[in-house]
Amino acid sequence: MREHLWQVLTFAATFFGPTIGFIFGRMYESATTPSDVTKRALRLLKVFNKASGGDPRTYLDVREVAETAGLDEYEFELQQLVQLRYLERSNLPGDVVFWITPEGMRRAGRK
Repeated sequence: MREHLWQVLTFAATFFGPTIGFIFGRMYESATTPSDVTKRALRLLKVFNKASGGDPRTYLDVREVAETAGLDEYEFELQQLVQLRYLERSNLPGDVVFWITPEGMRRAGRK
Protein backbone atom coordinates (compact mmCIF):
# COMPACT_ATOMS: atom_id res chain seq x y z
CA MET A 1 0.00 0.00 0.00
CA ARG A 2 2.75 2.42 0.99
CA GLU A 3 4.73 1.62 -2.16
CA HIS A 4 1.67 2.32 -4.33
CA LEU A 5 1.19 5.69 -2.61
CA TRP A 6 4.80 6.67 -3.37
CA GLN A 7 4.35 5.63 -6.99
CA VAL A 8 1.26 7.82 -7.30
CA LEU A 9 3.00 10.75 -5.63
CA THR A 10 6.08 10.34 -7.82
CA PHE A 11 3.92 10.20 -10.94
CA ALA A 12 1.93 13.27 -9.87
CA ALA A 13 5.08 15.26 -9.09
CA THR A 14 6.70 14.22 -12.37
CA PHE A 15 3.62 15.01 -14.42
CA PHE A 16 2.21 18.09 -12.70
CA GLY A 17 5.46 19.69 -11.47
CA PRO A 18 6.61 21.05 -14.84
CA THR A 19 3.06 22.08 -15.75
CA ILE A 20 2.60 24.07 -12.55
CA GLY A 21 6.07 25.56 -12.96
CA PHE A 22 5.23 26.64 -16.50
CA ILE A 23 1.95 28.24 -15.44
CA PHE A 24 3.49 30.13 -12.53
CA GLY A 25 6.43 31.15 -14.72
CA ARG A 26 4.04 32.63 -17.30
CA MET A 27 2.10 34.44 -14.60
CA TYR A 28 5.31 35.94 -13.20
CA GLU A 29 6.56 36.88 -16.65
CA SER A 30 3.35 38.68 -17.59
CA ALA A 31 3.23 40.43 -14.22
CA THR A 32 6.78 41.71 -14.53
CA THR A 33 6.79 42.70 -18.23
CA PRO A 34 6.58 46.50 -18.14
CA SER A 35 5.08 46.98 -21.59
CA ASP A 36 4.12 45.29 -24.80
CA VAL A 37 6.85 47.01 -26.82
CA THR A 38 10.55 47.63 -26.39
CA LYS A 39 11.79 51.11 -25.54
CA ARG A 40 13.26 51.50 -29.02
CA ALA A 41 9.97 50.46 -30.66
CA LEU A 42 8.04 52.85 -28.44
CA ARG A 43 10.40 55.67 -29.41
CA LEU A 44 9.80 54.85 -33.09
CA LEU A 45 6.04 54.73 -32.50
CA LYS A 46 6.05 58.10 -30.75
CA VAL A 47 7.91 59.69 -33.66
CA PHE A 48 5.39 58.12 -36.07
CA ASN A 49 2.60 59.59 -33.97
CA LYS A 50 4.15 63.05 -33.91
CA ALA A 51 4.98 62.98 -37.62
CA SER A 52 1.43 61.95 -38.53
CA GLY A 53 0.05 65.13 -36.99
CA GLY A 54 -2.89 63.23 -35.52
CA ASP A 55 -4.03 61.81 -38.86
CA PRO A 56 -3.78 58.02 -38.98
CA ARG A 57 -4.00 58.09 -42.79
CA THR A 58 -0.72 59.94 -43.20
CA TYR A 59 1.77 57.81 -45.10
CA LEU A 60 5.26 58.07 -43.65
CA ASP A 61 8.63 56.84 -44.86
CA VAL A 62 9.96 54.58 -42.12
CA ARG A 63 13.57 55.51 -42.93
CA GLU A 64 12.90 59.19 -42.22
CA VAL A 65 10.96 58.40 -39.06
CA ALA A 66 13.72 56.07 -37.82
CA GLU A 67 16.33 58.73 -38.53
CA THR A 68 14.31 61.28 -36.54
CA ALA A 69 14.02 58.73 -33.72
CA GLY A 70 17.78 58.25 -33.80
CA LEU A 71 17.63 54.60 -34.85
CA ASP A 72 20.08 53.22 -37.39
CA GLU A 73 18.67 49.70 -37.17
CA TYR A 74 14.90 49.53 -36.88
CA GLU A 75 13.71 46.34 -38.61
CA PHE A 76 12.97 44.44 -35.38
CA GLU A 77 11.08 47.38 -33.89
CA LEU A 78 9.13 47.91 -37.10
CA GLN A 79 8.17 44.24 -37.25
CA GLN A 80 7.06 44.35 -33.61
CA LEU A 81 4.88 47.43 -34.18
CA VAL A 82 3.29 45.89 -37.28
CA GLN A 83 2.57 42.61 -35.45
CA LEU A 84 0.91 44.54 -32.62
CA ARG A 85 -1.10 46.45 -35.27
CA TYR A 86 0.25 49.80 -34.16
CA LEU A 87 1.56 50.40 -37.69
CA GLU A 88 0.21 49.25 -41.04
CA ARG A 89 2.03 48.80 -44.33
CA SER A 90 0.70 51.01 -47.10
CA ASN A 91 -0.41 49.79 -50.51
CA LEU A 92 2.21 51.97 -52.17
CA PRO A 93 5.13 50.28 -53.93
CA GLY A 94 8.13 49.54 -51.76
CA ASP A 95 8.55 48.37 -48.21
CA VAL A 96 9.23 51.71 -46.58
CA VAL A 97 5.86 53.48 -46.41
CA PHE A 98 3.70 52.91 -43.32
CA TRP A 99 0.91 54.63 -41.44
CA ILE A 100 0.09 54.62 -37.75
CA THR A 101 -3.20 53.07 -36.65
CA PRO A 102 -5.58 54.66 -34.15
CA GLU A 103 -4.50 51.99 -31.65
CA GLY A 104 -0.89 52.95 -32.31
CA MET A 105 -1.74 56.57 -31.60
CA ARG A 106 -3.35 55.61 -28.31
CA ARG A 107 -0.33 53.48 -27.35
CA ALA A 108 2.09 56.25 -28.27
CA GLY A 109 0.14 58.62 -26.03
CA ARG A 110 0.30 56.35 -22.98
CA LYS A 111 3.13 56.63 -20.52
